Amino acid sequence: MKVDLHPDLIEDGSPVWMVFNGGKKITSKIRADAGLVVGCDAYAGLDFSGSVVVRNKNDNDFIGLVFGYRSNSQFYLVSWKAKSDKYWVGWPSVVKADAGLHIKLVNSATGPGAYLRNALYSTESVKDQVKLLWQDPKKQGWKHLLIYSWQLIHRPHIGLIRIKVFRLGKLIVDSGNVFDKTIKGGRIGVYAFSQENIEWHKMKFECNDKIPKNLMSELPPDLQNISVVDNTYTWNNKSGP
Repeated sequence: MKVDLHPDLIEDGSPVWMVFNGGKKITSKIRADAGLVVGCDAYAGLDFSGSVVVRNKNDNDFIGLVFGYRSNSQFYLVSWKAKSDKYWVGWPSVVKADAGLHIKLVNSATGPGAYLRNALYSTESVKDQVKLLWQDPKKQGWKHLLIYSWQLIHRPHIGLIRIKVFRLGKLIVDSGNVFDKTIKGGRIGVYAFSQENIEWHKMKFECNDKIPKNLMSELPPDLQNISVVDNTYTWNNKSGP
C-alpha cells in the first residue's frame, strides 16, 4: 500500500514506487514529498532486516523504514538524513534536520498534510505530531552509492526497539535499547522524503517475541526478570502484566 503524507500541499510531487519479489525489493526513483510503502501483514514482535543504497550522487535527504504502522497518522519511523540543513518550506513552521539516524514516534493529531510533513523533517519533537525517541549522537549521515544493511527488532510487549546499521559487516550505528509502548505492533515498510534513486533490497521480516539473550543483561532492572518460553513471555513475579 502506497501512503502519501502530503496530500493537501505538494511541493515535489508524489513518490514513484516500484515493488518487486513480494516486497523484498522496493525502489523510489524520483525526488518527492514524504511517502511510505507498507505491506499488508501486521506484526507484533518483529525482526526486520535488509539493505539500502542510494544509486546516484544527488541530494542529501531522507531514507528510512516504517514499523508499527496503524494508520497514516500513527507509526514508528526510522529516518536517516545524509546532511544537516533547514527545510526550504517555512510554513507552518521553520524546522531543521540533523544528519544521522533517528527513531521517531509518529502520532499525528492532523494526519497527512503540511503540519505532519514539516514535523517529519524536524529533528526535534513537534507537539501533537512527531516525538523523537532517539538520534545518533555522532550524526553520521548516509553516503551515496554505499550499500548499508540493517537489523531492526521491535518487542512491543515491553516497548523495546533497537536498530543496528552495518557497512561491509562493520557496525556503524547502534541505537541501544530504546523503549516506547505507544504502539503495540502493525505493518512494516519503507520511507522516503525528498530523496531520489533509493533501493531497498534483500528485505526479510518475521514475527518474533523472544528477547535475544545478548540483550537480556541490558534491560532495565524492572524487566530483567523476564524469561521467554515458546515465544511467550513469562514473568517470575506476580507484579508483571
